[in-house]
Amino acid sequence: MKSSKLSNLTSTSENNNIIFDELLNKEQNSAATWEGGHVLILAGAGCGKTKTIIARAQFLIEYITTAERVQILTFTRKSASEIVERVKNKLGDKANNLKASTFHTWCMSLIRKSPDLFGCRGFSVIDRDDQLTLLRLTRSSSDKAKNPLIPRPSDLCDIYSYGRNVGCSLRQAIELKAPESIDEFDEIAKIIRSYEDKKEARKYLDYDDILDVVATQFNNYPKILDWVSSNFTDLLIDEFQDTNPLQWKLISPLIPKLRLFCVGDDAQSIYGFRGADFESIHKFKEKVEGSTVLKLSVNYRSTQEILDLSNWLLNKSNLNYEKNLISDRGPGIVPRIETFTNEWEEASWIIDNLKENRSEGDRWDQNMILCRTAYSARAVEGALIESKIPYKFIGGRKLFESAHVKDVLSALRIIANPQDDLGWMRYLPLWGGVGDKTASDALSQISKNDSLDRCIEILKSYPKISKEALSILREGAKGQTTEECFKTCADGLYKVLENKYKNKNWEQRLKDFDVIERLSQTTTSILEFLEAYILEPIYLTEALPKGNEDDVVTVITIHSAKGAECKRCYVINVSPGSYPLTRALSSGANIEEERRVLYVALTRAKDELIVTRSGGFSAASSSSKIKIDDQMYERYFLSDVKDELFTNNDHRLNNDSDGIDGSHSDSFPKPSTKIDLG
Repeated sequence: MKSSKLSNLTSTSENNNIIFDELLNKEQNSAATWEGGHVLILAGAGCGKTKTIIARAQFLIEYITTAERVQILTFTRKSASEIVERVKNKLGDKANNLKASTFHTWCMSLIRKSPDLFGCRGFSVIDRDDQLTLLRLTRSSSDKAKNPLIPRPSDLCDIYSYGRNVGCSLRQAIELKAPESIDEFDEIAKIIRSYEDKKEARKYLDYDDILDVVATQFNNYPKILDWVSSNFTDLLIDEFQDTNPLQWKLISPLIPKLRLFCVGDDAQSIYGFRGADFESIHKFKEKVEGSTVLKLSVNYRSTQEILDLSNWLLNKSNLNYEKNLISDRGPGIVPRIETFTNEWEEASWIIDNLKENRSEGDRWDQNMILCRTAYSARAVEGALIESKIPYKFIGGRKLFESAHVKDVLSALRIIANPQDDLGWMRYLPLWGGVGDKTASDALSQISKNDSLDRCIEILKSYPKISKEALSILREGAKGQTTEECFKTCADGLYKVLENKYKNKNWEQRLKDFDVIERLSQTTTSILEFLEAYILEPIYLTEALPKGNEDDVVTVITIHSAKGAECKRCYVINVSPGSYPLTRALSSGANIEEERRVLYVALTRAKDELIVTRSGGFSAASSSSKIKIDDQMYERYFLSDVKDELFTNNDHRLNNDSDGIDGSHSDSFPKPSTKIDLG
C-alpha cells in the first residue's frame, strides 16, 4: 500500500526513518508513519495520543489513501470533532471527507444508510430514560412488583446493559451486579423478556441494540461485511483501553479487511464497571494476529516529580505495565500530601489555598479538584459555595438528559415519528389530566397511523387531552428547519414548563434552550438531530462556544477527567477505603482498576499536584498506630509511598479530634438483540 508520494518526504540521518512532521518526536513519528499492518500505540498519560492519531490520519490522506476511506472511532463526540477539525486545519480540502465518530454514531449511520441490510427499516432510537419507562411498565405488571428483591428499573437497566456489553448471560450479570436477587432470576428473566418484546413491537433500538445489530450482521453475513469494508482501508480507534467485548465483536470481523491503528493506555483503563475489557489492550498482540505494539514514553504535560510519583504507583502493581514516563519539561515542584482530621477541615484548607494562590495572581481556572465520586466532593462543593468561589462541576447530569430538555424534545420526537409511543407518553401528561391509562388508551387508537395530522384528529376526541398540546405539534411540524421546529415547540410549551419547574431553578433551565436552539442549527433534519444527541448526550459546558468559558475552578470526577489537564490539581479524599474503594478489596482485578483510577487523577497535573486525605491514620508512616481496618490500610495505595516522592504536611498535629475512618439492496432479517436468559 506504499505510495510513490513517500519519496517526497525527507529522511533522517539515522536509521533512515521518515520525517513526517517536525512537531512529532521520534516515537510519535514512527507511529504516525507505520506501514507494517495492525498496530497498537501504547501511550502513557500526556504523551500525545491525540496528536499522534491526528498525524496518522494526515499521513494516510497525504500518502496512502483518501480521506473518505479513513474511519476514526472515538468515545465522545467532542474528541471526534476535534480530531477532524485539526486534520482539516493541516490538510484543507483534502480532508473534507474524513469521518470521525463514536462507535454508536458510526453504527447508526450504517443502519440509516442501508436499513434493510440490518433488518432495521422504520426503527427509532430510544435513550436510557425511555428504557426506564419501558422497564417500569414491565416491572409493574409483575406479580412480584412489590418484592424488594426484584431490582428497580434503573438497576434492571444496568444489569441488562452490562450483560450485553460483556457478552454474558442474564444469570451471570445478576450474579455479578445484584447477587442478592439471584433467587428471583425467573421473574427477572420474565420482565426482561417482556421488555425485549415491547421493543420489537414498537420498533425501538436501545443504546446497546445499535452496536449489537451491526456486530451480529457483520459476523453472520459476509456480504454485509464486504459492503462496509469496501468503503474503508483504515480504521483508527482512540482510547482503545475503553473498548468492551460488544465493541470487540464489532471490530474483530473487520481485522482481515482493514488496517487497524489503535491508540490507548492500559494504565488508564478505568471503565471495567461498564464492561470495558482491560485484556483487549493489555494483550493486544495475542488478540490481533501479526500486530505490533509501539510505545510513546515522553510526557509533555507534567513535571518529572509528578511523573515519579505516578510511575511509583504503577510499579507497585503485580501487573507489568512497563511504563516509566519521562518528562519533556524537566524538574518542578515536589507533590504534596496534606492530611486532615476530617473532610470539612480538608475542604476548608483547599479554599484557603485557592484564595492564597488567587491573591498571588492565579486565575480560578488554573485549579482543578478531582474527586472519586460526586458524593465525595460534597464538602468541597459546599465550601466553594460558602466562599463564593465560582466553579463548575463535571460528572453530573448531561444537558440532553435534563428533564426540561427532554420535555421539549418529546414534541420533536412525535413530529419526526408519530408512532413514537414513548414520545407521546412524555408529552401528553405535561398538560395535566392525562394519566397512564388515558395515554395508553389513546395511543392504542393511533397505533396504526403514521400521519401526524390523522393522529391529532383521533386524539381530539379525548376530552382530557389538551387541544393546545395538539395544536403546538401541528404548528411545529410546519417548520422548514430543525431550528424552526424546536423554537415553535419550545415557545408553545413555555407556560407549561414554567409552571412545572417554577420552584426548580426555572430561570437557569430556561437558558439551556438557547444552547439547544444553537445546536439545532447543526443538523438538516429533526430525526438526525434527535439521534445525534440521544447517542451522545453532552454536558452544558461542552455546548458553550469556545473562548466563552468563565474563569472558574473545575470540580470533576476522575472518570470524567481523562484527557483533562490543569496547572494545579487537588486530588481529594485519597484515604483508606477510597483508594481502593472498600468494595474492591475482594477482587484483585477490581483493586488494579482502582489503582488506575488514582493514576489517571495524579497525571492530570501540569505543574503542581496536591493530594489531600482525612482520617485517623498516620500520614508519615505505615508503621504508626492506625484507627481503621488493617486490611484496608494494607491495601491503601499510599501506605508505603517513599518519602522522597512527596512533601508531607500533617494538619492534625495540633488537633485533639480522633478523626474518622475514611470510609465513605439485499434485505436481511434484523438479528436477535435479546440477552441470553440462561
